[in-house]
Amino acid sequence: MQLLIFRRSTSRTKSVMIWLRHLLALSKRKLALYPSSSVAGIAKPGYPGIVVFTGPTSAIDEHVNTLEVENWQAFQVRYEEEGELWEFVHEGVREVETMAEVVKSMGGWRREEEEFLKAVGIK
Repeated sequence: MQLLIFRRSTSRTKSVMIWLRHLLALSKRKLALYPSSSVAGIAKPGYPGIVVFTGPTSAIDEHVNTLEVENWQAFQVRYEEEGELWEFVHEGVREVETMAEVVKSMGGWRREEEEFLKAVGIK
């Protein structure tokens, strides 16, 4: 299980959750998985595709912009919060297979789980 630690940061950090109609193409999956080394997160391919990134604001903005210019059927940033940094126990971005794994990766932090469930339209 991947754990997540939430903390407020005084530096310029950001966390985002992006909803995609689907994340299937290998080229787009690879693009989502390999942002700058200072970005951490998770990606869930399939229907719907979900990506969660956290890190320095400039790196997050750059990676989101890089993804956004791809040809997506639907691309929505459903959660974006500056001043938040979620620390995963892994480095970089890891791929998970199910929504349940995405929620588990929130590490039991109730607030983040609630934000995620609202962002993807489950709550």
